[in-house]
Amino acid sequence: MSESLTSETALVRLALALGALDVGGPLTARERATIETAQTAPAPPPAVAESVRDLIRDGQDPLGAAFLRLRDASERRGDGAVYTPSALVTPMVDWVLDQQPERVVDAGVGSGRFLAELLRRDPSITAVAVDLDPVATLMTRATVAALGGSGVQVKQADYTRLRLPAITGRTAFVGNPPYVRHHQLTAQTKAWAQTAAATLGHKVSGLAGLHAYFFLATALHGRPGDVGCFVTSSEWLDVNYGSIVRDLLLGALGGEALHIVVPEAMPFEGTATTAVVVNFRLGEQAPAVRFRSVEDLADLGDLATTGEPVARERLAEARRWSPFVRTRHQVPEGYIELGELCRVHRGAVTGSNATWIARGEVDLPESVLFAAVTKARELFSAGTVLNDDTSLRRVIDIPADLDRFDPDERKLVDRFIRTAKRAAVHKGYIAAHRRAWWSIGLREPAPILATYMARRPPAFVLNAVDARHINIAHGLYPRQEMPAHALARLAQSLRESITLSQGRTYAGGLTKFEPKEMERLAIPDLDTLLSHEPLPPPRWSTEELEAGRRKAIELFRQERMAEPLEDYLAHFQEVREAVENLLEGTVDLSRLHEEAAGILGDRAQQEVVRYLAGPPISADDLKVIADARLSATALTADEQMARRVIDTVLLGLDRERFPWVGEDREPTETERAAAITSTAALIAARRVLTARANEAKGEQEEKVKAALRAEGFTEAAPRTIATLHDAPGTGEFCGESLFGTRKADIIIRLWDHRVMALECKVSNSSTNSVKRLNNDAAVKAGIWIDEFGRAQTVPAAMLAGVFKRHNLEQAQDRGLTLWWSHDLDQMVKWIEKTRD
Repeated sequence: MSESLTSETALVRLALALGALDVGGPLTARERATIETAQTAPAPPPAVAESVRDLIRDGQDPLGAAFLRLRDASERRGDGAVYTPSALVTPMVDWVLDQQPERVVDAGVGSGRFLAELLRRDPSITAVAVDLDPVATLMTRATVAALGGSGVQVKQADYTRLRLPAITGRTAFVGNPPYVRHHQLTAQTKAWAQTAAATLGHKVSGLAGLHAYFFLATALHGRPGDVGCFVTSSEWLDVNYGSIVRDLLLGALGGEALHIVVPEAMPFEGTATTAVVVNFRLGEQAPAVRFRSVEDLADLGDLATTGEPVARERLAEARRWSPFVRTRHQVPEGYIELGELCRVHRGAVTGSNATWIARGEVDLPESVLFAAVTKARELFSAGTVLNDDTSLRRVIDIPADLDRFDPDERKLVDRFIRTAKRAAVHKGYIAAHRRAWWSIGLREPAPILATYMARRPPAFVLNAVDARHINIAHGLYPRQEMPAHALARLAQSLRESITLSQGRTYAGGLTKFEPKEMERLAIPDLDTLLSHEPLPPPRWSTEELEAGRRKAIELFRQERMAEPLEDYLAHFQEVREAVENLLEGTVDLSRLHEEAAGILGDRAQQEVVRYLAGPPISADDLKVIADARLSATALTADEQMARRVIDTVLLGLDRERFPWVGEDREPTETERAAAITSTAALIAARRVLTARANEAKGEQEEKVKAALRAEGFTEAAPRTIATLHDAPGTGEFCGESLFGTRKADIIIRLWDHRVMALECKVSNSSTNSVKRLNNDAAVKAGIWIDEFGRAQTVPAAMLAGVFKRHNLEQAQDRGLTLWWSHDLDQMVKWIEKTRD
């Protein structure tokens, strides 16, 4: 029926025919002007109005559908008018009504989809519907009239400036706040946001959009005991300007749960973007907030109980929240996530290692010189405990307050600062963004230090010398005081259980663990760590088994590089952040000219700009083509020259990577992500993969034996082992031997005197894996446990190739400890820790 409408004027005329003037309270001047214009159009036939009324009562939104067709898409985007599908509306309204509110406020009502669903459930409900667009409020009035809503006030107003009358009961806020980007907001609106945020004790970024302002306004409109349920684009979970929303949910708004809907589910009609449904309770601060990922809108369902809890304290420490839903996993019984026990912090970024890391003697007070871990290999070579700092270099960390030095010390410090300033250290990006550019701000010594980027699992090292660390390492800081033996057991458990598959593996085989990813590692619970019982062998979660299985299959299928460059991924991470900053600071390249001087004055940003072209433009070519100097000083001083450089790059813009620029539109989330990744890869790529041959069973056994020898084990002769007394001695192993009534490929006497019977299994198919793992190794495990006892025997299998996940789970349930050939260090480290 909406297809017969040919203009917004006709749409408003239809709204009037439905009874828009009879409900919703007083009209505003803008509504009256819109009505006056519409009344010049012919009234729709009564049959048409009645048909539309029936459609509304049947759960459809014919007025909203007509509006979306009639109003130009670019204009709707500018107003943030993206309407919510019923698959989102229904569960959100379910949750709202379950809260038994006295009043509902529909923030950004649009055509009234949330309000209509509420009225279909209860026509007598008390509600306030707010929208700035008079066409939207008139459509809403018509919907209210069609559904017989007598307790609804419709307000054509700015939601952020709304005045809500006080009531005694609970108010529920619901809606889809308009997505309007910061550059479309007026200075007056931004000033309101600054003042409003300050009122609540927060700050709001100038890059925050209108949807963030709606959360802020709701915190001001509501009072303790009120509730809310909003759906928005999910970008605020991670970006800097989304911090105001995150802060509010951890504070005044009282976040309860976040339900992240993937782009493939199309949460917003015609827009492939990630959405998040947030329910919150003002004035409450539960110890945890629930997170979950929704793959299909039909699965959204229950908002009240679903999701995995994430501790509020961890959310407060995190700069990005999406990782909490991307990598949620089930923690085995008796285990907890590391983040529940420890904070993980990356070390300080110096911004100029040549300046701040002392090489040899330096004429500065000892109070500013700190022995620090500045290279990952210092932790790898330390073993289990860093107990000697004589080989560590010293990092210069001058306090921001220079007045604390005595006169002689101040002279030395001032001289050093002058020297650094002559070298333009203070103009570097990192230094320029410090409170005092000369003060690095090293963290306090961490009891445990960890590497986080390598082609091997991280090292977890006890910090016995109170060394500091810079950003090549993470520090583990317990949330409560822990005795030395518990810290040692914690580090031991991490060394034994961590696998490369738990981090992010990039091209070239380099694996990285971000602090929040490391906090999600499973560790024994605190009671186990505090005890003095030997730690059991690791037991993997379903997700960990799946990750290991997929890695093994990947290695089985293809050849890989043996020596990938660590520098590639280090550069990749740095460049990706620069690309993200460029897109964010220029509103997805739409403001390149306006920001030209500032962007090109930053070396990292200038490099990204050159790579916007396809193929990228070299610095030398750019100088000639643009007739420009590319020094920061020259570009900052000559804005016309900076814009000339931008024009040159845009002439060769790669429209495959940045299709939205030439089409004068905003990018989709997928386009933006692809542009960031491909551009960062173009800049960072230096090496290619080299071949790595698949391991056969014999090679696998030799690899295990070589690793044991390297750890100080001695190979003994094979033998028949009828009792544990017959097994190799402590620190020895032997090849294939009869262990009890079944053969094992390798028998190892651990340092704590237990015996590990190891089977080496290479499978080339999932069918083959059943035979080798479940019908062979797992059967042997049960027999060995029966014959020698669980306390004295560790049945294990070293795996490579193709295995089904459920077969791995079944084998583990039957007492078989599983190791992967691609993470052999994992087993070696666990064996080494049986010395303790």
